[in-house]
Amino acid sequence: MFVGIVAAWAIFLRPAFLGGPVTYVIVAGHSMEPTLHTGDLVVARRQRTYRRGDVIAYRITKNQPGAGTLVVHRIVGGSSRVGYMTRGDNRRYRDPWRPKPDDIAGKMSLHARRLGMIPVFSHTTLGMTLIAALAGFLVLLGGASTRTRKR
Repeated sequence: MFVGIVAAWAIFLRPAFLGGPVTYVIVAGHSMEPTLHTGDLVVARRQRTYRRGDVIAYRITKNQPGAGTLVVHRIVGGSSRVGYMTRGDNRRYRDPWRPKPDDIAGKMSLHARRLGMIPVFSHTTLGMTLIAALAGFLVLLGGASTRTRKR
């Protein structure tokens, strides 16, 4: 069972930085409300084609303000040849960038509300303290159960 789960992850959910087909994005900002909110986790999967209405994650290209930043917005026009026009659902104006297929990390295949807050919280002082306390507790608990079994 464990091997099957790992194999499924490697095929379907392995992140792009490990050569996989998906990019994980934590939403920051209000531009995609009410569809997406700050702290939501988006799983974007590469596609062969994209079309109007798709929510995509794309990187702002070099030599542009914000270069390298991942943006999650909806395609509202354009094409793969000239670049897609995108806009946040909570915006009245289109983005100044025109991502082409090479700039697109993927189309949103699923999202989980607030799940992205876990890694964000883990980088706060309180989050690190709670993680250290939990780790210490588990170490002590493991030592206690080992002593109990030896008797």
